[in-house]
Amino acid sequence: MELKLLLLLLVAILASTASAQCPLSHRIGSSQRSFRACRNLAEQGATLAWTHTSSSNTLDAVFTGTAPSSSGWVAWGINTGPAPVMMGADVFLAFRASNGTAMILTYKLTQDLMTKLPSPGPIGIRVLDKSVDISGNRMKLFVRIQLPRNGSAGSVINHIWNRGAAMQGSSPLPHDTKNDIKSAGSINIASGNAEIVIPHQKLKNRHGIINAVGWGLLLPLGVMSARYLKVFQCADPAWFYMHAFFQSSGYVLGVVGWATGLKLATYAATVRCKHRNLGIAIFVFSTLQVLSLLLRPKKEHKVRKFWNIYHHTLGYATIAMIIVNIFEGFDLLQPDRKWKRTYIGVISSLAALSVILEVVTWVVYLRNKSRRSSQ
Repeated sequence: MELKLLLLLLVAILASTASAQCPLSHRIGSSQRSFRACRNLAEQGATLAWTHTSSSNTLDAVFTGTAPSSSGWVAWGINTGPAPVMMGADVFLAFRASNGTAMILTYKLTQDLMTKLPSPGPIGIRVLDKSVDISGNRMKLFVRIQLPRNGSAGSVINHIWNRGAAMQGSSPLPHDTKNDIKSAGSINIASGNAEIVIPHQKLKNRHGIINAVGWGLLLPLGVMSARYLKVFQCADPAWFYMHAFFQSSGYVLGVVGWATGLKLATYAATVRCKHRNLGIAIFVFSTLQVLSLLLRPKKEHKVRKFWNIYHHTLGYATIAMIIVNIFEGFDLLQPDRKWKRTYIGVISSLAALSVILEVVTWVVYLRNKSRRSSQ
């Protein structure tokens, strides 16, 4: 009995190991093709098998991916530039046409992706052969290409891959911009070493950190200093200088972070509209707040009451949008959980402190009001 259990366990281990292996042989249509190397890619359950002929610098590759639906698409491409990014990449895309024909087309990804869907056309890499095999939503595309001599350093290529749920004629509709955003990397086609690379990661990190500190920390501190310190007579006019310092420094950092966001948008084929639109609104509202200081009437002026209402309403609305957009940024960038937890901890601490100070300031305000009335 124990021997049977041991054999069953051994068979299960071997089966799981075999299923995890990347196949070196693939049937594409009526042809069975074999390759020298294969790697399971870290995203989307995709695989890449290849043979590199160094004498002619040609690459035979088969990419296998799973589309979100049978009417969707999968794509794989090479960027001969210095980084594995979408812009400038030469891409092969597989899909099933409306008449049921399995198709593989080539696309050159350019800045036009910002305004329109990509259209098939010639690419920078010389294509010697290509074919496709589709079964349901599992798609294989085979290509034989002539690699450029002046491409990526040595035998390292920068490649990208992705998938989408639908086509519009011969143009792929955008892929998921929340989950399918890390499908890029570099691979050594000689040694087989692969590395997942998130394009423009350093700039994305700077964008997130600068905005979280500028918009998400300094501006709320500026609001709190004005809200909770000015009721104390001993803090006048120190509260105003603190308020101005936090707001101005937060605004400067926020503008820098906003500029990095504009730069990142030029690299992206698709942009999360909510995150972008909130970012624009935050910049506009914050700029209006800064400009309103130039028109700030004196305390005794009759319109000062209306200016205060405008200033406070716009300020609180801006803070609310900032917090929402920072969490949108977390979902988009997907950093380590510790960063999101840290920001949640900071915001929760500020919220708790605000509740305490709100009670204290009301007590002080009512006490001062009572003293004035008794006099």
